[in-house]
Amino acid sequence: MANTGYFIAVVGASGVGKDTILDGVKTKINHRDDFHFTKRFITRPQNAGGEDHIPLSVDEFKSQQQQGNFALWWTAHNLFYGLPKNILPKLNQGQNVIANISRKSVADAAHIFNKLLVIEITASPDVISQRLRARGRETQAEITKRQARKVNDWASSQKVISVLNDDEPQIAIDQFVNTLLSLA
Repeated sequence: MANTGYFIAVVGASGVGKDTILDGVKTKINHRDDFHFTKRFITRPQNAGGEDHIPLSVDEFKSQQQQGNFALWWTAHNLFYGLPKNILPKLNQGQNVIANISRKSVADAAHIFNKLLVIEITASPDVISQRLRARGRETQAEITKRQARKVNDWASSQKVISVLNDDEPQIAIDQFVNTLLSLA
């Protein structure tokens, strides 16, 4: 379908600033009808910090999964994540859907969505370590484990645009927005 929208998969290691960048991008383009930011369903309490999401218990998540209510779902860091099925009609109507997904789920996304663009947010290891310590959700051992995790087997099979978030977030936000506007 020529008018199918892009599924814009935002990926990156923990601590690169995906939520900060997405919040900034949303502020800049939320008035546009051709872009839709979707909330994730996560088996994490709402007040656990981080992104605004729809919290579900594990049983609720599995029930939603069995009912086919997710367009895409995955597990990471002992949590379940899902994207609502209602993004499919938006894509089919030409709207571009933006979602933060796991790097491990990029291959699945490529099989589900007709048009996929991967935007990888990156940062230097020192910056990531500082950010992870500052958010206070993990122990130092968990931070070390997160930083050692390498998931890039998908990178050679997809078009990937890299956005470096080492400096002021506004620089990365502007680069991200310019990438999105080039699709329109």
